[in-house]
Amino acid sequence: MESHELPLVSIVIPVKDEGRFIERCLESIVAQDYPRDRIEVIVVDDSSSDGTRELAGNYAVFSFAAFRLIASTRVGTAAARNIGLDNATGTVIIPLIGHAELAPEYASLAVATLEDRDVDCVGGLVETRGRGVVGRAIALALSSRFGVGNAAFRVGGEGLVDTVAFGAYRREVFDTLGGFLEGEDAGEDDEFNYRLIEDGRAIYLNPSLRATYHARRSLSALAHQYRAYGRAKVAVLAAHPRLVQPRQLAPVALVGGLGAFSLAGVLLRRWRPLRLLLRAYSGFLAVATLAAVRRSPASAALMPGVVATVHISYGVGFLQGLASRMVGGR
Repeated sequence: MESHELPLVSIVIPVKDEGRFIERCLESIVAQDYPRDRIEVIVVDDSSSDGTRELAGNYAVFSFAAFRLIASTRVGTAAARNIGLDNATGTVIIPLIGHAELAPEYASLAVATLEDRDVDCVGGLVETRGRGVVGRAIALALSSRFGVGNAAFRVGGEGLVDTVAFGAYRREVFDTLGGFLEGEDAGEDDEFNYRLIEDGRAIYLNPSLRATYHARRSLSALAHQYRAYGRAKVAVLAAHPRLVQPRQLAPVALVGGLGAFSLAGVLLRRWRPLRLLLRAYSGFLAVATLAAVRRSPASAALMPGVVATVHISYGVGFLQGLASRMVGGR
């Protein structure tokens, strides 16, 4: 197929304080084996204060045939993504983030897979990387079934799935279903993917597509991230209850059990249920650590703390989101 016959690919990148990563993100797009004149890049900046906007502009002005840097007029990742969509002219849309990178064949393979599989969205496997001892342990946990369950784009898989990261979408999907749900940052991509599936459309995971995601570097940042994920997931599942997965509720059950059994211990002096739950979860963390030793012995020692941070923060966030909806009468 001639270059001019290939679909135009719009890569939309919402950013906020991504100064450490934005140039590497843009470099990965420059390195695509898809024709340069068939890619447009739209960076939407949500009031960055670390020079992200300047770095992106200085890098991109000499690197892309079609590049736009837009200041977001609304707050949040979902709003920035929608502003990017409004300005995109491609027939294939790839929503990316500033701390992620695409493998060189990502765009070309995604376009080919959309046509070959006749699906509405295609994504690939995401390799999580971390810097420093804690960052590498976080990356290890987020690539483990013990940390994130059976999320196929993180732990591996192929075929039809319920969600992907950095998916390549047919533009008509957004034209028909609308954009990302604003006000639910940290869950807007899952919510849109669920909406897509409930409309009778398909998402395909092609493991040959590869992307890199840079994880948080501290447990406090990880806790903040997963508490936000948990809060957002309440709204997502409330809108799409048919697509609830056990992996999404397991951390909630853990936190709820810890709270209920602790209360029973204080009020009723019955500590045995709490001890049994703690022993069971400690065994789970021990197995997670043993599994991690084979992949990264240096990071495995931190595995229990990282996995527990992911689970408890997500569970707490979910319960906070649930309480908020109940108080609001939703």
